[in-house]
This record gives sequence, structure tokens and C-alpha cells, in this order.
Amino acid sequence: MKCLVVDDSATMRRIVINALKTIGYSDAVEAADGREAVTTRSLKEDILQALDAGINSYILKPFTPQVLKAMNDETFRSGRSPVRCPS
Repeated sequence: MKCLVVDDSATMRRIVINALKTIGYSDAVEAADGREAVTTRSLKEDILQALDAGINSYILKPFTPQVLKAMNDETFRSGRSPVRCPS
């Protein structure tokens, strides 16, 4: 399964990609902005629009590696589209 990591910060993309590798997901593609990928928006309407467009999951910052792993596991196991907001 391929993961798409989108963030305007190259450092944050590296952190996320490294976290994905740590939890067993080695096939990641990165993009610097919404033009290259999905979006950087976090409003409910934006998330719903992205989900309607066919993405498998949408995660908002800040998050922990454990949340990232749980979300990926749930997405790949169930085929559903989980959305996790920071708590």
C-alpha cells in the first residue's frame, strides 16, 4: 500500500516518512502542497470533499506515531476512511 505524505515543511515530511517506515510502511510518496497532492485544509467541509474524492484517510497535525500507526492499520484492515483529529 502506498502512502501519500503532504506538508509544506520538508522536515515534517521526513519525520512522517520516517515514522511510517518505523511502523512498517515503506512505500511513501511526498508532496509539498495541495497542488502536488490532496490539500492542506482542515475544515470539516474540506475533509468531507477529500473523502468523497476517494482518499482512504485524512490526518490532522499534531499527531503521534501511535495515532499514525492506528490510523493506517484501521484503513488497511477495514477499507474504511478514518479521520483523526488531534485530541
